[in-house]
Amino acid sequence: MDKKILVIDDNQGDLDLIEQMLVELGFKDVISAISGEDGIRKCQEERPDIVIIDILMPGMDGFETCKQIKDIFGAKVKAIIMTGVIDAVDAGKAKEAGVDDCCVKTSDFSSLMMSIKNVCQNE
Repeated sequence: MDKKILVIDDNQGDLDLIEQMLVELGFKDVISAISGEDGIRKCQEERPDIVIIDILMPGMDGFETCKQIKDIFGAKVKAIIMTGVIDAVDAGKAKEAGVDDCCVKTSDFSSLMMSIKNVCQNE
């Protein structure tokens, strides 16, 4: 697939798994970042089409990371937030941050795959 994807997560193991899964699904250009700040910097350098952001990260959380990315790029970058803690999803905060879709981080990442498909179809 020709979409460039940036994955932002403070868990290196999850980053590696998601990156591997995306490559296996045919995404050729997958970038990762270990923090919100690193993600914003890489987003400015790499100009991804889709950004996948973990909500619960130390320092800058996923909502603030998403908001800053959307402030810079607007609708050009689709943002998906993901979490392993369903209570962390605050619909009001997500809307305010400009989130395009949200998903639960599961071991098979099926929810994430559905979110990627949703944002690609809604372009």
